[in-house]
Amino acid sequence: MAAKVYSPVDGVITRVEQTHWGVEVAIRPDSEPGFLIRISHVFEYPETKVGVSVEAGRLIAFSANSTDMVIEWNGGSDSSDRTYLVSYFSVMPDPVFAVYQARGVTSREQMVVTREWRDAHPFECVGTEFAENYEESRPEDTNVLLTPVSTSAP
Repeated sequence: MAAKVYSPVDGVITRVEQTHWGVEVAIRPDSEPGFLIRISHVFEYPETKVGVSVEAGRLIAFSANSTDMVIEWNGGSDSSDRTYLVSYFSVMPDPVFAVYQARGVTSREQMVVTREWRDAHPFECVGTEFAENYEESRPEDTNVLLTPVSTSAP
């Protein structure tokens, strides 16, 4: 059963690209044009197309396994400026984070893979492929299980 993936912001879809593990959808937020939100490893919704304006909460994709969300920030308009990756959980509004708390997440930090952890546990590649199946061999401490959402009416 696929999980629904919704746009986290009001913005414009700037990229819908097939990758070797599904589709990546990129959204440029209206309120923060210096950022780019990339949602990967999904199956696109038919109306998810480049140039389409989306509102926060609009269905944009489906995920059957794992979905990654990356936020890029470019400090300036010059393309030579360095791009930084920012955790979605570091910048999401408190009301949105409250939904995760209701499902068992205790802190924002619990949801962030730190640079120090990733540097100590790098992905190894052979050419353009991972050297092992990281979905199956991922250490236990990088997985966060959410409590199920009730499907019954209140």
